[in-house]
Amino acid sequence: MSVKIAVITDLHYAREGNCACPDRQGVFARNFLLQALQYLRLCGDIDLLCLGGDLLNQPQDALLLPELAQALEGCGIPFLAVPGNHDPAPEQFRSLIQAPDYIDCKGVRVIAFPDDPGRPGWNATRTAAEFARARRLSHAHPGPLVFLQHVPVFPPGQAENIYGYDNADEIVALMRECGCRLSLSGHQHHGVPTLEYEGMMFACTPALCEPPFPFQIFTLEQGAIRQEQVCLQSPSALALSDFHTHTPFAYCNEDMDCDRAAQMLDLLNLQQVAVTEHSGHLYLSQAGYWQSDWHLDRISDLLPGEDRTQDYLRYLQRCQALDARFLRGTEVDVNARGQLLLGEPLAAGTQLRLGAIHRLPELPPAQAADCFLMLAQALICSGQIHILAHPFRVFSWNGQGEKPRQTFAPLIRMLRQNKVAVEINFHHNRPDREFVRECLAAGIKLSFGSDAHAQWELGAFAWHREFLRQLGYDGDISSILFRWQQ
Repeated sequence: MSVKIAVITDLHYAREGNCACPDRQGVFARNFLLQALQYLRLCGDIDLLCLGGDLLNQPQDALLLPELAQALEGCGIPFLAVPGNHDPAPEQFRSLIQAPDYIDCKGVRVIAFPDDPGRPGWNATRTAAEFARARRLSHAHPGPLVFLQHVPVFPPGQAENIYGYDNADEIVALMRECGCRLSLSGHQHHGVPTLEYEGMMFACTPALCEPPFPFQIFTLEQGAIRQEQVCLQSPSALALSDFHTHTPFAYCNEDMDCDRAAQMLDLLNLQQVAVTEHSGHLYLSQAGYWQSDWHLDRISDLLPGEDRTQDYLRYLQRCQALDARFLRGTEVDVNARGQLLLGEPLAAGTQLRLGAIHRLPELPPAQAADCFLMLAQALICSGQIHILAHPFRVFSWNGQGEKPRQTFAPLIRMLRQNKVAVEINFHHNRPDREFVRECLAAGIKLSFGSDAHAQWELGAFAWHREFLRQLGYDGDISSILFRWQQ
């Protein structure tokens, strides 16, 4: 049986930028935490999350901790957390980030050390009381142990750590005595190469708040420990673009804003971002979109309707004036008659258009599949769209539900004949691996889309890259990706 432990450390969450440490992107720490948590949820097999301290940049900003706690509690993964030297005192930290001081997970006991006092030079020490607690917890547990603390623990003279414990030799001896297999730490922002020493592993995970915004996953299995590092920042050589994002015009918008999005472009190495609001949200009122059966109506009965098109087009112009890497776009809805919700001003005012099927009439499965193909054909063969967004999500929200596999081959033929790309999208969506393989075999380009309705989702492509790696594309994926050309 394997145990997977994720480690995220040194977020340095702050309301304002850090002029003294410009690489420290604490203003975006909550975004990065949410991206990392999304990745871990999509993994589907993470047993425990360890937070290695310095969640905040300043201890007086303790009121920011509940924002992080809300994200952690909502991720569905058990977690441990220790405070760092930038966090509030341990008592206040524990009152705001409510986590146990140890947890048992599939026979492995992970012990947190939240009370280690600091020492000059940003070092630490472990008290006699904590040594006694560790012995007590280890003697009551027959399986392997893992230690979690903020400051790095390494055998003296054996590693490249700048910071450490003044009684590190005693801690290493305690680990040996108690059968501790793995020590997890943070604090040293560029990390420390992992050390295997006398049957134990000593790790120091780099800071999430600094490029390439990494976190790590450790797998304990049959006496062995494997380590992998995930970076939220995409490699610049991939030249990735996010071709599916939303705006304040979306009725399902959370906090999208082009000013903040522009800052994320450089942090995540994004070449372009397409702003692609739902066309139905521009032509229909909020009640009309969510509560009516608009998808059954004739298009002539819907357009112009509420029509916020001109306001939206002005918003797109503002985005491009702010940063030329923004593309003017829209996500084109289609009704059950195969008519596109796309008036002439919106078509003429946008550069890139996605096509999406968000609703189907209530039909038996076989007829629903036929209706889906009819609507897909209306979009793909219209000459108006460049990318088919989240195919099959209308059948399988968050991966729950059956995708009609009999539609794969005819849909792929349509995409290939019309040179329309297909989207890789994990927003309440789980792309079908076999469908994507068949698309690639047919020469259909893939488009990365975050489908961002919240700032943190923008450019969250770590799992997109992992998805392609699992399909066998590890390295340069440029040849299979959709590229925008005017």
